[in-house]
Amino acid sequence: MVTQIKNIWNDFVSSGLGEEVDRIYLRRIKFANALSFWGILTLLGFGTVRMISGDHLIGLADLAVGGFMILNLIVLRFSKKVMLASSLGTGCLLILILFLFITGGADRTGIYWIYFFPVVSFFLYGIRGGFIWMGILYISILGLQVASWGRVISLAYDFGTTIQVLASLLMESALVCYYAKVMENEEKVVEANNLKLRETSQIMQNEMAQRQKAEDELLRISQAVRSSSDAIAIEDIDGTHLYHNKAFYNLFNFSVSGLNAYGGFAQLFSDPTAGKTIQEIVKRGGSWTGEVEVRRKDSSTVQTYLRINAIKDHAGSTIGSVFIYTDVSEKKKWENALVSSEERFRKVIASISDHIYMTNYSSEGIPTNAYVSPNVEKLTGYPHSRFLEDWGFWANDLIHPEDRAAARVQVENFKKGWDSQVEYRITRNDGESIWVRDSGRVEKQNGNITVYGVVSDISANKYQEEIKESLLQELKKANRELAEFAYIVSHDLKAPLRAISSLAQWLGEDYKDALDKEGQEKIDLLLGRAKRMHNLIEGVLAYSRLGRMKPTMSRVDSHEETRQVIDLLSPPGHIKISIAEKLPVIIYDRIQFNQIMQNLISNAIKYNDKDCGQINISCRQSEGYWEYLVSDNGLGIEEQHFDRIFKIFQSLKSRDEFESTGIGLTIVKKIVEYYGGTIKLASQPGRGSEFRFTVPGNLQPEPEESGKQLLGGQ
Repeated sequence: MVTQIKNIWNDFVSSGLGEEVDRIYLRRIKFANALSFWGILTLLGFGTVRMISGDHLIGLADLAVGGFMILNLIVLRFSKKVMLASSLGTGCLLILILFLFITGGADRTGIYWIYFFPVVSFFLYGIRGGFIWMGILYISILGLQVASWGRVISLAYDFGTTIQVLASLLMESALVCYYAKVMENEEKVVEANNLKLRETSQIMQNEMAQRQKAEDELLRISQAVRSSSDAIAIEDIDGTHLYHNKAFYNLFNFSVSGLNAYGGFAQLFSDPTAGKTIQEIVKRGGSWTGEVEVRRKDSSTVQTYLRINAIKDHAGSTIGSVFIYTDVSEKKKWENALVSSEERFRKVIASISDHIYMTNYSSEGIPTNAYVSPNVEKLTGYPHSRFLEDWGFWANDLIHPEDRAAARVQVENFKKGWDSQVEYRITRNDGESIWVRDSGRVEKQNGNITVYGVVSDISANKYQEEIKESLLQELKKANRELAEFAYIVSHDLKAPLRAISSLAQWLGEDYKDALDKEGQEKIDLLLGRAKRMHNLIEGVLAYSRLGRMKPTMSRVDSHEETRQVIDLLSPPGHIKISIAEKLPVIIYDRIQFNQIMQNLISNAIKYNDKDCGQINISCRQSEGYWEYLVSDNGLGIEEQHFDRIFKIFQSLKSRDEFESTGIGLTIVKKIVEYYGGTIKLASQPGRGSEFRFTVPGNLQPEPEESGKQLLGGQ
């Protein structure tokens, strides 16, 4: 508690200025503040007593001066302006002295305050400042005395008392001035000694810091040596082994004493003569580096990169040497492997028919050959050196004149930092023109461009493309002719077929009474064959139209379309057809969707032998497509015939037993696959069949249809 009070007091009297302020100056401030503190207590105490006793003027003056001194201390505390606060405080004390000199104070004791002024002046401001303030005091008092003679004011003290006071002040000032001077000199001596102590302390701190830095550096070096993967050893001038790190022991398996007993550094060389020669070089103050083969303790050898340097004292004399061994055995293996890999790479490049090149473009766009594969000779017939000597030979002489513009575009793309690929013709040395594909990949670095390129002979591909295009045109022509043939044949067949059908119908009607049962059956058989032939012709026409006619893609309500197909087929009463839930709205060709449903449902009706036939139609949505399911409980199909039923004109049942053209499922398969869907069959004999076909969900309607939907949506 006492320590805390002491710290608060020290902080108060120093006004929080800290130790960085001049010590003499700080001593004066502390003196002034301590004096002000007791003066404040005295003024406030006396002022309060005098106000109570009725001496209001003197009491009010005491309180006012005390309050001003408190304010002055606050200003000093927060502004740190020492001279301002000191001047205000001293001025306040001067005013108080003059006031008391005029009024006399309580019981004419106010004159005693004047004796504080020399102490404050000289101790706070020094010799020169003290004389100035004392001069102001003398002049002020003498001025008041002159004013009293002129009866301007009335003084509490007569002229004799004034002379006595001024004489006493002069003696006090001389004494205080002397002691102030002595104290200033002592403070200067103390300050000088303190300065020397601080300088000495700083020097010692610097030396300690440098020593600590050296110790830290030595510690780091020591740790680096111990943890280094290189083998490090130290010997004296006589070749005695002094120290080595763990890596040295791991490499050679020698201890310090063991290596000295073995013969030292020179004995580690596979060639001891070389070791002695190197050791002599180092003894003379030199250094040596190079690859050497050294022996381990177990007599095995290892390839190392050795660096030896002489250790010298301050006078420059050699006192020892330091050895650093780096195991380069693995490096040698990799170098050998790299050489082998490079050789294999060259062989691979030589075995490739493509020409590989690397071209550098400077920041100004000037090209230079960085690499040209030897394959260029096989590709062009020109010697390899021709391309190394002149980059422009390929661009200006080799490329076919009609294709040089395209090649120049590729070069401009390379200069812009773009990858590029172009096909053009080159003229070989033998005069033959061949097609090549030039593909280049660009890498940019520091404004320079490097192109890694491959030139491939695509003459055979061009020939194949020409053949393919020719065959494609022939195929298109054949398809057109086939479509026209199918139309002409079906048209030419329909006329006689209608005549046969009409004639058979007339015979059956006109000679109904004349024909017996067998004759009537033959007439019916003829009508059935004619109808079958008509259906077959219609099926062929429908199949030939698929893929030739552009579909009309629109939004199709598959539920409504399926219901209409069922109504059109008019299934017999013993067969029930049900649609599960609501079939979706899809994007499809409406007519072709109806063809799919009509063929699948009519097949399910036709090949159902049950007294209570059941056909179920449903649809489920999967990721990216719709899957429709048409199942029945009819005859079923053996698995071995699954693929057969989708082939044209194929029917598993006799056409006399089940009337069929064998084209319906073929049409279904072709439509489904045309739109990118699939169709699958699952069936068991006697238990019915299940057809699944898919409709992709990414099909788009025709632009007109899209526009209508958009307008409708608005």
